[in-house]
Amino acid sequence: MSTFALIFGILGGLFGLFVVFIVYLVVPGIAGWSGQSGARLVLLISFQLISIAIPIASLVGGCIAKSNATVAGVLMLLSAGGMLWLFGFNFFPFTAISVLSALGGALALFAHWRDRGKGAQN
Repeated sequence: MSTFALIFGILGGLFGLFVVFIVYLVVPGIAGWSGQSGARLVLLISFQLISIAIPIASLVGGCIAKSNATVAGVLMLLSAGGMLWLFGFNFFPFTAISVLSALGGALALFAHWRDRGKGAQN
């Protein structure tokens, strides 16, 4: 179960980073065309930094899914919610990103719960 959490977390993070690179290509062009400066430009740059940090959280959660399932599950679930908040409820972010990260997070938490139950039986 933790192997599936690892796979789903890493895939969700990679697809999330793919969408972030699309945002990096589109958002600076829009800011340059519209002549934004000052506080608006700082807002756009902070949006880009947050949009990088959220998929990286899913990647980190996927990478530590076997060693620390609870932290991995929480990171992937927070990443899934952050991606839905950041990219909106569209077809591509919902299906390719948030479902993978959310499923990976749920599987990691379930694997932790299942492993904890096994330790009590022995």
